[in-house]
Amino acid sequence: MSTMVIVCEGCGARFRMNFALFQDAKGARIRCRKCGGHIDVRQPEASPVPPVSASIEAETEIEPVAEVESGPASVAEAAPEQDFSREEHATEIATLKRRLRASRRRGPSMLTIFLLVVSAILLLAGGAYFFRDTNPARELLRTFFPPSGSGDTARTVTTASAVGKPAYDVRDMNSFHVKTFIGGNLFVIQGTVANVGKGPSRGIRVQATLLGRDNQALVDSTVFAANLVDNTTLRHANRTLIEGLLGVRYGDRNANWDIPAGASLPFMVVFFDPPGQIGYFAVKALDAE
Repeated sequence: MSTMVIVCEGCGARFRMNFALFQDAKGARIRCRKCGGHIDVRQPEASPVPPVSASIEAETEIEPVAEVESGPASVAEAAPEQDFSREEHATEIATLKRRLRASRRRGPSMLTIFLLVVSAILLLAGGAYFFRDTNPARELLRTFFPPSGSGDTARTVTTASAVGKPAYDVRDMNSFHVKTFIGGNLFVIQGTVANVGKGPSRGIRVQATLLGRDNQALVDSTVFAANLVDNTTLRHANRTLIEGLLGVRYGDRNANWDIPAGASLPFMVVFFDPPGQIGYFAVKALDAE
């Protein structure tokens, strides 16, 4: 079977065409399978080129040209030349590799940089708000960075002592009345509270109750240990200020935190304008949390 080489003028694709497709026609019009264009082919008078291998042939639509004397030619089996296809395939691969390398060399776009900067700002702002205005955040910070004790040296809790639980003993209590300069009367209870348990305490609060002569509770008040108010402040300050000083959770110099077994802290409870029939008072210490 004799064949001839056909070149598409539109895309340059090359095909092999079987002479038998001309039949009795002078020429034929072939549709290029690569670009879809038409290729007008004249039947050559010279001897045809050697036959093409059947393994590389492909189907291509063929239409007869206007001057074909016989009926339309049948569909021709035309295939691109094998060497040309490999060369074209290699060129496409090389082009893709160059584009890939160029895209890797290009840095991030301005939009990507802008989105990253905005995200970082939002994360920082959210973190600042969380650690500034929420109690869980402050507790988390104290967990990783414990505050110092009543002195200049921070207390540490050993693994062995952390297994035990704290227990409290109220000691050295005394009470007295104070006449303020702003027209009020105060009843003050002072003392110390000791951690007599086997483990450290996360903080101590003290609850005091005034009892009548019939042992009926009259009024109670709760404060945190390690907070004291001097006599000058007691006589001149108002109730809001005094209650604020005695209600500091971690006490003076953060002493009311991680109280080891055997340590003790002072406390003060102040009652404002107490009832006149005070017979007794009771004081107990509890965990701060």
